[in-house]
Amino acid sequence: RMMKDELTFIIKTCDRYRCLKSLLSSIKKYYKNIKIIIVDDSEYPYKDKIIKKFPDLDIDYNLLPVDSGVCYGRNYALKKVKTKYFCLLDDDFIFDNTSNLEAGLEMIKEKDVDILGGYIKTYCNRNKWYKYPLYYIEKIVNYYIPQNYTGTIKIKNDELIIDYKQ
Repeated sequence: RMMKDELTFIIKTCDRYRCLKSLLSSIKKYYKNIKIIIVDDSEYPYKDKIIKKFPDLDIDYNLLPVDSGVCYGRNYALKKVKTKYFCLLDDDFIFDNTSNLEAGLEMIKEKDVDILGGYIKTYCNRNKWYKYPLYYIEKIVNYYIPQNYTGTIKIKNDELIIDYKQ
């Protein structure tokens, strides 16, 4: 398991209590020993409700002026990180039993990776369009989007080169 002193979660939220609550519930289930920095610029902040609902999580909850913006909020949170690694999360993400941050952290350490991305599944069940967005994008633009790969992004002679292996 990842050690608390290795990784910090950064979460920027604004007026989406239910989303944040779902994310924190998934963190509690799968990664409850990791430091969490939340930055909230909601019109009606929900800090007290979150702290009360998740007393066993290590949450540093920060209130910012209303509608400060995503970039300002993320940068604010990033300045508070004291661990070597951080995981940037949107408030509408969740972890499930296929999440494997341990493997990601090992890859960063072993391969000297600067940025590691993950696959995001949609849990929205309103209709087929929202349920399967990657499937439809692949069909519309006739392009396969790999869901599990490792690679590099380089710039050579002002050209962006993306090299990956599946």
